[in-house]
Amino acid sequence: MRPLIESGQKVTVEPVRRETLEPGDIVIVEVDAQPMLHLIRRLDETGERAEIAGADGSINGWTTLDSVYGICTVVDGRPVPGAAAKVRSHDG
Repeated sequence: MRPLIESGQKVTVEPVRRETLEPGDIVIVEVDAQPMLHLIRRLDETGERAEIAGADGSINGWTTLDSVYGICTVVDGRPVPGAAAKVRSHDG
């Protein structure tokens, strides 16, 4: 995820309210049964799929929002702007 997240930096990931996602969000996506950090590049017109990419702009493809289950809220002790407002509460 360089240059947004350098190798070895600690991140905090929290459950996300999928309906709040937008391009630029750093999310945890399940890809081939593995959790991976990706950048949302864009959403389709239905709002049901996201094009995911590496931070360097390399496109990884489309995934359903059902595969997105977390948002990066802190990188190396610094809050990610706007991410905390997208966190899903534990009770809903």
